Amino acid sequence: MERLGRLGSSRVGALRVLQSDDFLGWIAAGDTQEDNGTEKRLRRLAGTLPAVLTLIDDYNAQNEGGDGSTVYTGGPCSPRPQEQTLTWYALNDEDIASLEFFVSLSPKLDAFAADNGGFDSPQALWRELRPALAEDLDDCVLAEIEELVTGPETLPLAFLLQPEATAALQGVPDLSTAQPVLAELATARTATRAELVNRIRAGLQTAEEALVAEEVAAAADTLAAASEPVPPPTDTALIELDDEEEAAPDPTPTITVTEATDDAVESAIDNPELSDAIKSTPIADATVPELMRAQVRSALEETAARQVARAVDAQVALIEPVVTSEWTLTPALRDEILALPYVRAAVADATAQDLPDRLQTLNGVAYPSYRLFEEALANIPLIDGQVPFSQFVTERIIQKAQKNITDPEITRVFGDLAVPDCNCVPERREEDLQVYGFYPFWFAPTPVRAGTAETAEDGENAEPASTLIDFSLTGQVAFYGLEFSDAGSTRVTLRNREQWRAAKRSFVNSAHRFRARADLAFDLRDWTRWDDATIEDVIDDIATEMAPFERFESFELRHIREAVPTLFDPVQPDGVTLIFHGYEGNGLGQDEMKTLVSIVQDLYEALPNRDRLRINVAFDFPLVGESLDEPLFDELYELLIPSPLVLADGAAAQADGPQDLDRETTKIIDKILLFLERPTTDAKKGLRYRMEQGLFQGEVRASVLRSIIPVLPPGGHEFVLTAVKPNAVNQTPAAPFSQFEDDVVYFKDNFSGVGFWPVPDPAGTETASIAAIIANHFNAPRLPPLLASFEATVSDVCDFSCPNRAAITLAAMALFAIIVLLTWRSFYSGIVDRIAFRFMTIGLVWIGNLVLVGTLLVLSFCDPRSVWPGILMWVLIALLGSIMIYNFVQRIKNGPMP
Repeated sequence: MERLGRLGSSRVGALRVLQSDDFLGWIAAGDTQEDNGTEKRLRRLAGTLPAVLTLIDDYNAQNEGGDGSTVYTGGPCSPRPQEQTLTWYALNDEDIASLEFFVSLSPKLDAFAADNGGFDSPQALWRELRPALAEDLDDCVLAEIEELVTGPETLPLAFLLQPEATAALQGVPDLSTAQPVLAELATARTATRAELVNRIRAGLQTAEEALVAEEVAAAADTLAAASEPVPPPTDTALIELDDEEEAAPDPTPTITVTEATDDAVESAIDNPELSDAIKSTPIADATVPELMRAQVRSALEETAARQVARAVDAQVALIEPVVTSEWTLTPALRDEILALPYVRAAVADATAQDLPDRLQTLNGVAYPSYRLFEEALANIPLIDGQVPFSQFVTERIIQKAQKNITDPEITRVFGDLAVPDCNCVPERREEDLQVYGFYPFWFAPTPVRAGTAETAEDGENAEPASTLIDFSLTGQVAFYGLEFSDAGSTRVTLRNREQWRAAKRSFVNSAHRFRARADLAFDLRDWTRWDDATIEDVIDDIATEMAPFERFESFELRHIREAVPTLFDPVQPDGVTLIFHGYEGNGLGQDEMKTLVSIVQDLYEALPNRDRLRINVAFDFPLVGESLDEPLFDELYELLIPSPLVLADGAAAQADGPQDLDRETTKIIDKILLFLERPTTDAKKGLRYRMEQGLFQGEVRASVLRSIIPVLPPGGHEFVLTAVKPNAVNQTPAAPFSQFEDDVVYFKDNFSGVGFWPVPDPAGTETASIAAIIANHFNAPRLPPLLASFEATVSDVCDFSCPNRAAITLAAMALFAIIVLLTWRSFYSGIVDRIAFRFMTIGLVWIGNLVLVGTLLVLSFCDPRSVWPGILMWVLIALLGSIMIYNFVQRIKNGPMP
């Protein structure tokens, strides 16, 4: 622990690097340029502190992206993808604009430190610091910084001299020497009390030593100056010299300390302790004054040190009570904030350049799963030397894209879901060609709080639907948002069923009025762990939600009027779409395969009016990559092909093929919906290729292929272009939507149409272009080429008659009743006979019949799904023709009238 502590104090952020998974992987990978590279790195990791720091430097240097990316191994801001029904992924203008990069926190932190003093607590410091950082940082990293501020490491804790109390010490005589020291440390901040006290002590020590040193020097100078020459000895006989000889000088003249010297020292310094120390210390005679000074300094050294220590201790005792603490932006805290991987990456990650332009293909595009969004993000086209996004930028984008429904318990308001002036589903070029769409329930608005909107007809406040459906584009729509899951519960339950019950009538009627099919989608999660009892409960719940509803909600006039447009249509959904999560297209064990087949078969048996209800399945798994050579859907053989054959089990599929079954099977699954990842040009071909590898052969394979509907997002196609091959005849640059149009053509030729999650928004910027491409390749012309000039007129008639066919049918029935009544009464009344058969020469009966035939012709021609109008029209024509022939024959037989 001590070693780690020294490492953390030596290099900011070093401990985070050591704890990262990427660093451990780098260590395990070893140095490929050397033998035993992993062992050598492990030895360096266990070596001295400088060796470990050098190892970290090597790691950072090798992981700094040459493409401008930064070292980032994840953290609290790393997204936690959730695969659940109420989570989806989409970017909008606001999300992209909020992706801030290349921001430096240093100026902000410096400005905050300059403008703010200390705080009473770390929480108070954070309350002020957070707004300054929230302008550039997300909540996740703010939480990490908050931990630094308020955590147990006490990084923002600083100790200082309390200003008012320090000012009061100026009048204390014993602290006169300390005043310069206190003034110097007035703005000092330290991480610990001991550190500040030690700095005070060090300052006082220096000041006191300087004062005492001056006294010691004065004493030494005084003593050296007051020392006297040593007198000659008095007990030595004098040597008489010749007068002519001069005495030689003494080669070592000496000086000594006398009483006079002591008196001079005592009067020169006002420090009795030093004076006494000099007196009590023998001073040897010396030849020069400097030696005397050296003896004084040596004699006073210990005494001076004790005197300085006592003085410092006394002053520290007086000063220490004014040391206080506060919470502030300390240098240590600042360094730790700037060392956070997220912050370091936000400052300098060059892969975030031109981010709004690069995310153009994802702006406004929604994906139901993390896998699909991640694939789309990874396959953004690179132009002009651009490089893929770094991990840091990728995580930031995913974090912004993840959307969650936080209020599923609030029942949405569902009104008429069709766009204004909506037209019926057009006739397709092939009968099994479909445009499928998923309608998430959260596309409908929540109720508005009272007083915030005008009161609707039913007396409730409601917003208009936020997203409507264009049924002339989407011919089959599934209500999306119901989920079978055991998360947070002891049993599998159906989530969000109240949303469907609120929407059921309006959703089904809106679709049926425009001849679209209305399905109900269910997300099945962890279905491989379901036992028989759970499957039975799930089937019961699905069958309950698929039950018909009353045609008239009540017998109030407005409810009767609302029911008229779909008076002759079914009053229940048209099908079920089961979304199996965790199925990869193959590889199921025997038990798992039996569970899947059991769910579908039991549902087929339990559905009410199953002769008209269809079962679809949907899957979300990668279509390309390592599994490209693996077949698809062999486990679903008996559900897709009406044959007395079934697979033995998933593992034996390839070896044994289908086995005899003791019962007849039927085609239970109508459509297979596959969520297609980008690039779609690879995914669609991978799908077709993998279908070639399995059990489906010949006409059987063609039938299954015509049951598959690839699902795409309803946007982000304009700038995804097809690649112009070098050997192509036409080298014209690809036009906008070229890849989408290529996909639509491929789907039409190989599969059963195209699907969208979610349904295309009529107000979307790309919807009109998408609809035009689909109409061009999917829709059959109403008239043959010779009559193309009447196409617009016929379209106007059909656009009115098809959605209003129920009212027109009622009018036709009323007209038919009038014709029958006039014909019947004409046998009893001459006036009625003249009105019925002679009015305007031909009579009202014949006029009515012509109008009736024309009405039936319009109903039959403008509604491709209609049956009885065409039959009745031909029956009526035959009946009228028979009557005309009969009258003609009778006139010839009877001859001319008299």
